[in-house]
Order: sequence, then C-alpha cells, then structure tokens
Amino acid sequence: MKDPVPSPTLRITILITSAFWISVGLSLWIWGGLTQLPQRPQATLVTDSLDQVLGGHVSIHGEWYFLSRERTLPRRLSACITTFEDRRFDVHFGVDIPALAAALWGRITGKGPQRGGSTLTMQLARMEMHGNQPRTLGRKILEMIKALAIEWRYSKEDILKFWSDHAPFGGNVAGVEAASWRYFEKAPADLSWAEAAMLAVLPNKPGLLHPGRNIGLLKKRRDFLLNQLFSRGLLTSSEFRLALEEPLPEAPRPLPALAPHLAAHPGKGLMHTTLSAALQEQVMRLAEMHGLRLKTAGVNHLGVLVAETSTGRVVAYVGNNPLAAGEAQGDVDVLKAPRSYGSLFKPFLYAASLQQGLFLPQTLIPDHPMAFSGYAPRNFDYTFQGAVPADRSVSRSLNVPSVWMLKNYGTARFLNLLREAGIHHLNKPADYYGLSLILGGGESTPWEVASLFVKAGQRLSGRDSVTEEIFLQKPGPGTQKLSPQFPGPAALWCMTEAMGRVNLPDVFAFRMADEQAGRIAWKTGTSYGHRDGWAAALTPGYTLVVWTGNADGTGRFGLTGLHTAAPLLWDVLACLPPQSPFPMPVKDMTETEICQESGYRQGPYCPHGRLQLIPKSGKKTPQCPFHKPILLDRATGQRVLGDCRDEKDVVTQILFDLPPLMAHYFFSAHPEYSAPPSWDPQCLPADEESQPIRLVTPMNPRGLIPEKDAMGMPLPIVFEAVQPQSGRRLWWFLNSRLLGFTEAPHKMNLRLDQGRHVLVLADENGHFLSQDIFVR
Repeated sequence: MKDPVPSPTLRITILITSAFWISVGLSLWIWGGLTQLPQRPQATLVTDSLDQVLGGHVSIHGEWYFLSRERTLPRRLSACITTFEDRRFDVHFGVDIPALAAALWGRITGKGPQRGGSTLTMQLARMEMHGNQPRTLGRKILEMIKALAIEWRYSKEDILKFWSDHAPFGGNVAGVEAASWRYFEKAPADLSWAEAAMLAVLPNKPGLLHPGRNIGLLKKRRDFLLNQLFSRGLLTSSEFRLALEEPLPEAPRPLPALAPHLAAHPGKGLMHTTLSAALQEQVMRLAEMHGLRLKTAGVNHLGVLVAETSTGRVVAYVGNNPLAAGEAQGDVDVLKAPRSYGSLFKPFLYAASLQQGLFLPQTLIPDHPMAFSGYAPRNFDYTFQGAVPADRSVSRSLNVPSVWMLKNYGTARFLNLLREAGIHHLNKPADYYGLSLILGGGESTPWEVASLFVKAGQRLSGRDSVTEEIFLQKPGPGTQKLSPQFPGPAALWCMTEAMGRVNLPDVFAFRMADEQAGRIAWKTGTSYGHRDGWAAALTPGYTLVVWTGNADGTGRFGLTGLHTAAPLLWDVLACLPPQSPFPMPVKDMTETEICQESGYRQGPYCPHGRLQLIPKSGKKTPQCPFHKPILLDRATGQRVLGDCRDEKDVVTQILFDLPPLMAHYFFSAHPEYSAPPSWDPQCLPADEESQPIRLVTPMNPRGLIPEKDAMGMPLPIVFEAVQPQSGRRLWWFLNSRLLGFTEAPHKMNLRLDQGRHVLVLADENGHFLSQDIFVR
C-alpha cells in the first residue's frame, strides 16, 4: 500500500511552519548577541583603601557612569530590581505573556493599574535597538523577538547585570555602579535594603525621581517596594521596620578634591586605590601651605609621594601644587614626569661600591680638584677637603668624591644597576651620560625614585625578592629578584647610616624630636641650573619623595632640595607614626681591625686600630696605604730615596703621608695634620703623584678659552698651584718673565693672549714645575 500523498494545503502548512522555525532559529543565532548596547565613556571616581571617596570627574559626555567589575549583581539589588520591575524574571523566557495580557486588558478596559508589560529583557533589548525612540506596536514586536534572542544566548545573571549596568538612575547618572557611589558613596555590595530599594525604583521614572527631587514621592515608592519585599519573605520584620526608618540621601554633594591629579581625567572608571584618606588629606593640606611659600619665590609646582616600604603600597599621592590648579601646567602630574634627579643616587653608588669591596665606610677618599677627559667636577660650595671619609662624602653630598667613586665603580656598570632597579628613563648609552650620571646628568621620575628606595628598604630587611615597583591600585605589579650587583643588606645599612647623619637644619628642628630625626635616612638633590629640588627619605615604615620646581623647566635662584623640598618632606614625616631605624644586619657583616686615621683595613704600620663591623665584602679592600716608612737624611731632615744615600746617613720614620694634592687641601681643612718633610731636590721620585708642586687650576691648560667682559675683552684666568709645605713661597714665571711670588694659597690671575705660553713655578728648595699653556 502506498503512503498517502500530503495534500497541497498540508504541504504549504508544513513549508510555512518549517520556514518560520528556521527563520526564528536563524534570528536567534544571528541576532542573539548584545552587540549594540550604548557605549558610554566612563567617568572617574577615586577611592582610598577603605573605599572612602577621594574625588572624581564626569565622563566626556558629562555622565556619571562606571562599568562594574563584578560578575553578578549583589543579592539585595537583584531582589529589589526584579521585584519592582519584573517579578517573574526568573521564570519567563524574555516575554512575560501573563504580564502582557494584563497590560493589554488594562488598556482596553481602563481598569486596574496601567502596566507596560515589558520585562527586564525587553527593556534591555530596547536599550540596544533604539534607546528612547517612540514606542510603536512594530517596535514592541521587535523588542519581544530580540528579548527571545537575548534569553536564548545569555543567562539570567548576565541579563540582569547588563540591564543594571546601563539603566538610567536619574540626572546624569547611568548604571547601578555609578548610582551607588554617587548617591551613597559606597559599592553596590555594601548597600542596605533601604538603599538598594531606593535605587531600584529610580529607572522606572528617572527624570522624575532621584535624590534631591520629589523626595516625598521617592520615599513612597521606596517604601512600597520594601513592603513587597517583606510580603515575599525577603525581609524579616525587624529588617523591614529599620528599612522604613532609614532616611533618604540628600542631593549628591560635590565630591572631595583630595586626589585631583588622579581624578582629573575622565575615562579611568572606578579607581580603588591604596591611598589613606586621612593621610592624603594631611599631605594635601601641607602641600597647599608649602605651595604658597614656594609660589612667592617663583617655584610654582611640587609633588609628594608616600609609600609603605614593606609593601610598596602608595598611601599618599599629590601630583602637583593644589594652588596651581587651572594655571599653566598646574594640571601636570609631576610624579610621573621625568626630571633631572640631581644628587639623589649618590647613596646608591656608595652602597654599590661597598658591595664590591672598593672601600670601607670610613675610608679616606679624594676630595680635591680633578679632571676626567676635560670634565672637572666641583663641590656645591666650591671648597675641597683634600680627603674625606666615604660615608661623610654621602652625608655632605660632595660632588668630587662621588665622581671619583663612579670613575672607579664604572659608569656603565652603575647605569645597568639603576636600570635593573627600575630607573627606566635612563635609556641612553653610558657614554651619553658619562661621569655626570651621578650628578643629575640623566632624568627620572619621582615614581621611579620612590620605587628604587622601596626596593632598597625591602632588600635591607633581608628579602631576596622585592616589589617590582610601587603601586597605587591592587593587585600590585609582582616581585623581582634583584641583580647580584644591587647592594646587599650590609652595604645598604651603611648607606642609611650615612644618610641619617645629614645635619638637620635648625629650621626643621621643631618638626620632630631630635632622637626621632636621627633615625631618618634622607637625601636632597638639586639639578643643574636650579631647575629641580628633591628630597627623599627611607625608613622601615615609609618611603617619601618630594619634588619642587617649575614644570616648564624654568630655574630659580635658591631652588635647592634643601630649601624647597626638604621642609615639606619633614612636615610630612611628622604626620607619620614614629619611625625606628633599620636594624643592623649582623649576619651579613664581619668584625675587622680598621686603621683609625685612614679608615682602611689596618696595615702593618698603622699606629692606632679599632675593631669595627663592616660588610663582608670589605675583607677585599686594601690595607692602609698612607701609613708607611719614609727615609730622612740625618743631616738635613729632608726626605730621600734609599738609593740616594748610604744606609748610615738616613733614618726611618713611620708617617701618615697623603699624596701632595690631597695633602694640600687636607691640611687646609685639618690644621692638625703634619705634612711629611720636603724632598731633597737632588733625590726626587719619578712618579708624578710625588712631585712637590702641582698645578690645580685650570684643569685643561692646553685648551683655554678666556671669558670676556662686557666690552669683549678677555678676562684674567685664575691659576692655582699647591705645594705640600704650607707657607713656603712659590715664584711665578711666564715666558721666562718673573711675575712675582705667592704664599699659600698659591693663586694668581693671568691675562693671556692667544697662542702658546710657558708657565714655570719654583719654590725655595729648588723644586720647579714647567707647564705649557695654549690659549684659543
């Protein structure tokens, strides 16, 4: 028996039905994604570590809108929104047929409440499709089809989250995240039942209801929703009563302005920072006070950064002088701007040199005029000590000893150390910076400088892995293992000890007790041309960096780290809990006999020694080279070489003998120093260091370019020479013509024509120096 042939009508019906379901399926597949929800630019809201609001800025469209980072809507808000907007949300499939029927019946008969019948999913479809365009029957049908597609593609949690992220909440507030922060200054998860209920009723009539407008009607609707929640068993009776008594918020108040340079730009969204609101407010107030002081001196900008040393968390952040807001470059965040760092890295060079065993903390190192391939550094006060203990060169921030350190440590080596430690703006070859690297010849930012000091503090605490950089938002950037070149705990402890011995000016004395001030390791820095004034401090608890200057690079007389940045630094330190010094890392140190006069390891001729704990790497340092036996002629008392006299004509004496140039300036600063006897003119050593007369300045006499006066005439050039025996006369001859004589200090101003000249210096013992001079 043959199968019956379907009638034409049945075939058409099957075809139409199949086409319908295929088209529905294709529609669900093609149209199922939410691809056109309003793309709102975000506003910015900054909160501290406890979610206290510090400031904010509307989006470029003038809205308060934040894209929530939470995966789902908090339970209270979810219950309030679905109860008020779509009670059958959990069971319908995007279109609520009973609700639509009730709405249609109400419109036809005019009886009962006038309901729209739209589900949350249909409202979401409307947001994507056409926003606030006129609602027609055709658009309603399209909304229902789109709602079916959305339900088919997404979970209920996702749909509710999409809706809450884009719904209007009155005024210029969009999305529940922005509404929660703007109206209640808290996260949606922290809302009470009354607060959640108030937010839930706003999207229904956002133009009519929001805090500050129609408070009576808003409270009536909120309480109606609370009653529904109680009826559904979502609230206990006590929760219901307390929620009804909870007052409504007032109209949104202006946001605080405690972090203006973090909140100044829209589009950052919610910034949950690590800041402390209480400390931030104190530091902002101090920045205003010092900003006023600095502006009167023509210094318009400043920045302050405070971080926890142990964690790297930033707890205070002032990006610029609050008084400069709205002025030229007043909105520049100077904490992220590269500037010349001046002397800030001198302590790290000292610590790195200790780590490599180049000297010990009290080792005498040179502090006298010197030149390196034409580069002649000078100390800030234009004086020289001849020789200074290495740690004192740090506490006094002397330039010449620091350049000498860098020359011995290696510029490329130190540059690599700084880069690996996070000073990323030093991105040029070592030859580009040269020895000026240690005196501010490069650039860095206060953020990088603070990160470097934090790493030092953490390494000093014994940590092998340190914070990669300080951070302002969690999670932090992670940790890193430092290069073997980075100083160890012992060298860093010696560094902080030297920094803690900086003389605290009397003007800072009132800021904290003397014993407290002595525990602070701090350093100032001033860039060339007085363009940047820095101050930094390192304690086990906190790391601070202060920058002062003009954002456009304009220098000002008196703009130094000590006078402009340090007062603000010490005022901020006074706001912090009392700080203890770093404990001595005894396990990384060793006890060694040290020469008391020279600071080297005690040698065989050192008369006085003392036991001292030094970094273990210090065992590699040489023994004292300055205490040594010298030969004296028995008859004249002059110094001689062994091969110039018979053994019976000489006596041996142990003396503290510095090189001539070092000895000359050392005697000027230490009158108690006794220079060794002069050399016998007939028995001089051949090495240059032992020559009794040395020309100190100019450093490059073979390439002189005299400065000119206002009339264009060459100015005299200052020549200075040294001779170990202070008080002895030096006779000056220029081109065989006697100019005269000098007694210490041996200085003479010479006006020289272009070309070659010969300068001869001679003393009373027949020692002489001949120097060729070329004037361009």
